[in-house]
Amino acid sequence: MSEEARARSLPLGGEDAALFRPRVQEPWTVERRTGQFRGRLLGRDEVGLAIRLYREASFNQLTAEQWDWRFFQRNPELAFVSGVFTPEGRLIALNPMTVRPVWILGREQLAAQACDTLVHSDYRGGGRVYAFLMRFGFDMLWAYGMHFGFGGGATAEAAAVGKRLGNYHSLFDMAVYERRLSLRLALGRRAGAAGGAAAKLLDGLRPHRRLQRHGGLEIRAAAQAGPEFDRLWQRKRERYTVVLRRDARELRWRWFENPVPSEMLAAWRGGELEGYIVLRHHPDPGGPARLTTVLDLFTGLEPEVDEALLAAAARVARASGSDFLHYAACPGASAAALLRRAPWRPARKQVDRVVTAPYPYAARDSAVLPEFDAAMHGQNWYYCQGDSDFLD
Repeated sequence: MSEEARARSLPLGGEDAALFRPRVQEPWTVERRTGQFRGRLLGRDEVGLAIRLYREASFNQLTAEQWDWRFFQRNPELAFVSGVFTPEGRLIALNPMTVRPVWILGREQLAAQACDTLVHSDYRGGGRVYAFLMRFGFDMLWAYGMHFGFGGGATAEAAAVGKRLGNYHSLFDMAVYERRLSLRLALGRRAGAAGGAAAKLLDGLRPHRRLQRHGGLEIRAAAQAGPEFDRLWQRKRERYTVVLRRDARELRWRWFENPVPSEMLAAWRGGELEGYIVLRHHPDPGGPARLTTVLDLFTGLEPEVDEALLAAAARVARASGSDFLHYAACPGASAAALLRRAPWRPARKQVDRVVTAPYPYAARDSAVLPEFDAAMHGQNWYYCQGDSDFLD
């Protein structure tokens, strides 16, 4: 197949098409078979098949709206939901991916963010279905000029299986820290209803939610991502070695069009945007607490702006009724130093394991080798829990 013919066989990808990198010589096909199993992409209208498989496995109960937003809304032409089917047409495995632009060593390329990979328990023996699913996805993404994938929230079991069968490599682990916002749980355990009433009184003495100043910064709620976020990204992106793109387009899709609500606070100085933080208020799935989790924090690695936004986040979270503010910083985050001092303390939460999967052919491509090497080392990344659809 000629380069021209192969280009016509691939989606244009909208404005992301400029980020495609050299492709391999062998064309990728939209459907593949191995033995009795068939691999193909799921269409946008096949969400029912995916949700049914997740429900059968008691795994990640996405709504149809969440599914469509996560995998199709950002760029419908670059929607890669790989599935494996039995001869009878039963969907037994899924490897859904969202294509994301990643800034690496001063330029961007596309990478695949893996989300909720699943093989039905009846077909896990020997790893044949999983290995077929992974190779199908790797070949497909390589054909489009992508060289690696990544994902967070991996369990220890998933990371081990992925390393053995899917070429997964660990990037880093992020420990979760917490800041207590309310005495409700502590006093309630000690004194029952009387303790709860006392906690309500004491918590009420703390500052109420309002526009805040912190040093020379003004903190405001952000209702949308406009051109000021493009300017912020362009001004500060050179400070990072590896980081997902955070311009206005990405932030609109990621946070403001997301069917699961979140809240963004922005830090301003002298009329210029200096950074932002994204919060999600939610119940603790492991207990009675109400939590606010930091999903994104972008400041250009400026500790003063980090501190201002985290302080404002604590006030907003307290006003929303949360008992704790949770934040997990990647190893190179400028805010990590804040977590080592009061009022922060380690939370009783599993670490967030972040992994990458280099595609088997990537090391052959000298045009992207420096970027590929940089992305394979966790110390080069700036990453937040929301970079992998955490709580979505």
